[in-house]
Amino acid sequence: MTDRKDYRVEMRVKNNILYEAIMDAGYDSIAQFCRAHDLNANDVGPLINFKKTPINEDGQFCIGAQRVALALHYLPEDLFPEQHLHQALKKNVVTMSMSLDEIKTLPTSAVAALEYDNSPEASMASADLKKVLTTALDDLRPRDKYVLERHWGLDGEEPETLEQIGEHLNIHRERVRQIESRAIKVLQHPNRAEMLKVELRDD
Repeated sequence: MTDRKDYRVEMRVKNNILYEAIMDAGYDSIAQFCRAHDLNANDVGPLINFKKTPINEDGQFCIGAQRVALALHYLPEDLFPEQHLHQALKKNVVTMSMSLDEIKTLPTSAVAALEYDNSPEASMASADLKKVLTTALDDLRPRDKYVLERHWGLDGEEPETLEQIGEHLNIHRERVRQIESRAIKVLQHPNRAEMLKVELRDD
């Protein structure tokens, strides 16, 4: 029965601009970043998880946001865009029960990031999924396809950071992020999403 809710899915909402800036700077974790710059993880964590707004009541960036930006050599407004300034969530984690068909409607990049085991059944499922993803990516512009493949490891290689991809393409990290965002929007278009859904179901 494909309508059974056999999967427990957890979604976490974070400030991805700040998170990726920390990862791209070469840190393996938020804790490692905080230790390297003598920052309090209890100040940085809430900024990443939207538990605390980055601005004070007077509209200025708080000390914690300023220190994080200084450590990463960014301006605070680069790490905390307008839409993040007034977001404070009581809870940034959502869990839901989903069926297999519902899993297949998730954004292509999310499905691609799932790890499968090496059993024959799982290998066949992974091969079918890869075939569908390859077909979808072939409809993208060559540079858009390249960025997604390298960032998500869809070409069979280790995933690369936006900064590494930017070095290959001789463009700035932010430009790479824009290209990736555009490519994902193309894949998430209702028509494309429906085609992927049908192809996966047919397989």
